[in-house]
Amino acid sequence: MENQTGRSNWLRSIFYRVTGFLPASLVRSMAHAGARYPWLKRRLNWYRDLLRHRDGTIKHGAGKGLSFNTGTSNVGFLLGSAEPETQNAFAMLVRPGVVVYDIGANVGFFTIIASRLTGSQGHVIAFEPMQGNLTVLERNVQINGFTNVTVRKIALADRDGTALFRLSSDSTFGGLASASIRVEHEVGSTEV
Repeated sequence: MENQTGRSNWLRSIFYRVTGFLPASLVRSMAHAGARYPWLKRRLNWYRDLLRHRDGTIKHGAGKGLSFNTGTSNVGFLLGSAEPETQNAFAMLVRPGVVVYDIGANVGFFTIIASRLTGSQGHVIAFEPMQGNLTVLERNVQINGFTNVTVRKIALADRDGTALFRLSSDSTFGGLASASIRVEHEVGSTEV
C-alpha cells in the first residue's frame, strides 16, 4: 500500500508539472475532448482525482502563482483553465482598493483572484452556504495569507429569512429552491 501511495504521489507530481508547461487552451481542449470520448474521460478523471484535496499552485490565468486547493471541486481551477472569460473580466475590471462580492464563492477560486487584484486596500466578501465548500474556501484564503477577505456562511437572495437550498450529488453544487436554475443530480435539500 505504501509503495502504491508513493507511486501515486510521484505520478501526481509529474502530471502537475507537465500541465504547467502546456498552454491553457490545450488543457481546456483536452477537458472538452474527455467529455466526448469515454475512454479519454476515464483517464482524465483518474488524473483529476490525483490533483484533488491537495495544495498546489495555479498554473495559468489570472490566478497564476496563487496557492490553491480544489477540494472536490473543478480541477480546472488549479490548472487555471476554468472559466477563462470570467478570469479575463476580473483581470480587466477588478482594481486595487475596490470591494468585490463573490456570491456563491464555491471553494474560492475567484475570491483569491479578487483578493490579489484588490490588494491590501481593497476587500473581498465571499458568500458560500455549503460547509464543504466553505472549509476549502477558508483554507485557500489562509494558504495565500490574505487578510482582506471576509467569508460568510450564508446564501444570498432578494429577501431576508431562511430558504430551502437544493443539493447535488456533486458536493460543490447547489442552488436556492426558489431560483430558476436546475440542480443536476439533486439528492436532497437543506435550510439556509
